[in-house]
Order: sequence, then C-alpha cells, then structure tokens
Amino acid sequence: MSNVDGVAPAVLDRIRETCRSFPKSSRAGVGGCAVERDAFAALGFPYFLPNWSPSIVGLSLDDATDWDELAELLTESYCLVAPKSWPGW
Repeated sequence: MSNVDGVAPAVLDRIRETCRSFPKSSRAGVGGCAVERDAFAALGFPYFLPNWSPSIVGLSLDDATDWDELAELLTESYCLVAPKSWPGW
C-alpha cells in the first residue's frame, strides 16, 4: 500500500492489523473524551494535540514505539465509541 501523508507503508500495515479486528472499522479515527485527550497531551512526547482536529490525540511513531501499547490504546479508544449493538461486539 502507498504512503498516507508521508507515513511508511510498514507503519500503516501495523496499525491496520490492529484495527481490522474491530467490527465495522473504517479509516475514520476513533477517540475518547476530552479529559482523556488532555491527560495524554499533558504527558508530552510522544503524545500531542494536532492542530487539524481538536478532538483527538496524536502519537509520534518512531523506532521506540511500543506497538503492544499502541494496540491497547487503539482498542480502548474504539471500545469507547463503538455502539455496543454492533454484531460481533
């Protein structure tokens, strides 16, 4: 697959691997509440608040990325916003 906004295909593949397990997942982002967003932002690097969306937290990915932690964060965020009525939930 090609790069998305300069992100290497291998990085996207790792993220997509986690997200494919979510029922009815799409390329749309998932998020939690403002308190969580602010808490992650307060932690500093690798978390940040992107200027293009006031409702999400960005995460810088590099060689030190903990991919297991990232999978947990994606799963928890998805669980906060996914309707519990979806099949397979």
